[in-house]
Amino acid sequence: MKNSKSILKKASFVGFLLIVLAAVSCSKDDPATDETVPPIVVVPPVVTPPFDGPKYADNYTSIASWSSRAQWNLANVHDPSVEKSGEYYYMYQTDASYGNAHDGYGHFPYRRSKDLITWEFMGTAMAQPPAWVKDSLNNKRARMVPALPPIANPRYGYWAPFVKKVGNKYRMYYSIVVDEPITGTSFDTSWSERAFIGLAESDDLASNVWVDKGMVVCSEPDGVKPYSFTGVRNWENAYFKFNAIDPTFTITPEGEHYLIYGSWHSGIAALKLNPTTGKPDQLKTLSDYGT
Repeated sequence: MKNSKSILKKASFVGFLLIVLAAVSCSKDDPATDETVPPIVVVPPVVTPPFDGPKYADNYTSIASWSSRAQWNLANVHDPSVEKSGEYYYMYQTDASYGNAHDGYGHFPYRRSKDLITWEFMGTAMAQPPAWVKDSLNNKRARMVPALPPIANPRYGYWAPFVKKVGNKYRMYYSIVVDEPITGTSFDTSWSERAFIGLAESDDLASNVWVDKGMVVCSEPDGVKPYSFTGVRNWENAYFKFNAIDPTFTITPEGEHYLIYGSWHSGIAALKLNPTTGKPDQLKTLSDYGT
């Protein structure tokens, strides 16, 4: 009897010991349950206060005349390019104004501002078209097959100048388009003559003294389409490869200089420039006119 009681006591003790050991083992395996859960931080959205900006009347016919140019501010602005020089921003633009008020007063109107809001009209950056435009035009016409006669007094359009400081100089890339049909007298039977992009340089925008550096590039035919046609003009098949208008200048991170120009003719072209001259090194083949 004593032996059986002793055996039961031992068995009970062993069982109790096993339960304790199992509990301890489980407690080591279980993750802690009393860790603090960090609170969720809600960041309120940034509220940008409304900015109405300056308001300008859309109808400026009452001040559109040349005699009212001191009141223009941002009236009669087209295709602007802005560059800073000293304490002023200078804005240059296409020859365009309500009623052609600018006619007879030079080309590439410009104005200045200290705050980019209030602009003071200053005049024009080019007094007369450079002689090289007419010379280049008629030299190219003489080399066409068959040769075409010179245009004695070509009509021009002055478009989209782009001004950028490069080193110690300010460079203006400008477009002059020849507003004449290549042959005949009608744009219904002939493509218009080529456009030219030229370069002028200045040491100081405040002086408005520009030294013309001549042609940079021009519209050049690719030999695919003729310049004369009959019927409806197909705008998707232009005579020229690239249309030499709307120049923009950029410098890559690697220090390469490019002129970006063009239009719907064959899209936009990138023309590599010589950093010293601001022009391409050569224009001998069609590939030299950009890609």
